[in-house]
Amino acid sequence: MMAACLVACGAPPCVSSAACGAGRVCGLDGTCGPLAVDGSRFAGSRWLTASDWALASHGAGPRADVLPIGGPSGAEALLSFGPLPARSSIAGALLVLHPHDALGRVDAGGEVVVERGEPFRGGELPARRTSAPLFLAAARSALPAGPARPIRIDLSALARDAAARDDRTLYLLVRLHGGSPAGARFASPWALGDRVQPRLELTLH
Repeated sequence: MMAACLVACGAPPCVSSAACGAGRVCGLDGTCGPLAVDGSRFAGSRWLTASDWALASHGAGPRADVLPIGGPSGAEALLSFGPLPARSSIAGALLVLHPHDALGRVDAGGEVVVERGEPFRGGELPARRTSAPLFLAAARSALPAGPARPIRIDLSALARDAAARDDRTLYLLVRLHGGSPAGARFASPWALGDRVQPRLELTLH
């Protein structure tokens, strides 16, 4: 019966490329697929965990294992990843954010918005007076209502641009558009276990 269910229901969703086996990666749809794009050949994949992070909000709060965005304080998360490999070797890049509570729920659907950031120093930062228009966002991903799931956002072009910088570091600002008035809570770079910390999954030539 179990075997029949696995055939009928399909493979379970993946949360990281490590679960997909050699030559396969976890895609934007949360399923394992071949490590290939446009017929190119790849050397493999690589993860980068955040090299620094900060929170910008209207209210002070300790940084802990939670990465909040939105909510009453209007929190925005800043993340940096680096050093990146050479620009020519980056075939793809996915930002992966895991929910802080793997058994939690998202009360109301919204969007996770990623903007190109500027160099920063980790810690607490003052909130911006206004958010950049959505059409200037580097990337956006739906945050659907229902069971909390990992978010995977394609930042390939942004990562290649950042790899050409002198410091070879990708700086991001992550915010919530719409969604629950309580905001969204992801695992921070201080969360236990590197498999749930924010990361950049790179696919390399």
